[in-house]
Amino acid sequence: MKNGLIYITLFLAFWIVLAERLTLPILIAGLIISVIVYKYWQSALEETHPIRGVKQIPLWIVFGFQLVGAIIVANFQVAAIVLSKDLPIQPEIVEYRTHLRTDFLRTVLANSITLTPGTMSVDIQSDVLTIHCLNKAYADSLNGNAFEKTLLRIQEV
Repeated sequence: MKNGLIYITLFLAFWIVLAERLTLPILIAGLIISVIVYKYWQSALEETHPIRGVKQIPLWIVFGFQLVGAIIVANFQVAAIVLSKDLPIQPEIVEYRTHLRTDFLRTVLANSITLTPGTMSVDIQSDVLTIHCLNKAYADSLNGNAFEKTLLRIQEV
């Protein structure tokens, strides 16, 4: 519960920053919502220490930029495939073994792969992701995945 008070305080501080004005009813509502949010996320938050979470923020920002960049590039690649006369697709399903240890980070990786056009995560079983790829180039690009590298750095913090 010691960390719980830290998280509730951080959530409340965030609430105060977002509030237009600070009155007693708004502060009480913020406290109640902060407790509810903590209780909802308690099991996930217990895995990390608040200071560790703060240290991860720059890495999450880097990850966000990587994701947006990959989505933009992949959209142009898929558009080129769709607009070409011979439609060069050779769909395949590949299994990708990840080194991420937590279900949360594995889910983030799977969703990131799905958000990138040309690939779609089909299944997650422990540390193996089953991914549908539009062609072999997309399947090959999974090795040395930049998303996973950044998520591994986040995991190490």
